[in-house]
Amino acid sequence: VPFVLCSGGSLSCCYCGRTMAAPEACPSCGSADFLFRAPGIEMATREVSRLLPEARVATVTADCALTGTPAPGTIVIGTRALLGAVWPERLRIVAALALDAEICLPDFRARERAFQMLSALSRRATACGAALLLQTRRPEDTAVQCATRRDVAGFLDQELRVREELEFPPFRRLA
Repeated sequence: VPFVLCSGGSLSCCYCGRTMAAPEACPSCGSADFLFRAPGIEMATREVSRLLPEARVATVTADCALTGTPAPGTIVIGTRALLGAVWPERLRIVAALALDAEICLPDFRARERAFQMLSALSRRATACGAALLLQTRRPEDTAVQCATRRDVAGFLDQELRVREELEFPPFRRLA
């Protein structure tokens, strides 16, 4: 399991909570040329705070419920942990990062789960009076498109067509 590089320069395990100082160089090859790929919640929070200095920004991660200032007008940034968190009553914006990774899993039900998750976030954001911003690498995917439009019938029609064509349940038993 890879460690997560936190803004304070420490490495953290998302499963057990173990933390340690980040090394100056790779322990195997000695190179100091690290490639930092995923921007993550901390970087998104810093950028929002920089661009909107008057905004109250809160984050939701798997290891903590809600950090920041959970007051009305807050901008909340998080991953799938957003679904289990308690949100303030009146939000401005909910920014969901990397939620569409579920679509890429090798399971015929993956797009259905992604659609359910994105739809639930959309409903919760609307109930709080917030706009939902979704970071996605697959904006053209039917699960993303239908969830953001709240088009349950459109998603089900398309998903059932694909499952029938590929002979997946409910059109064929797998075991």
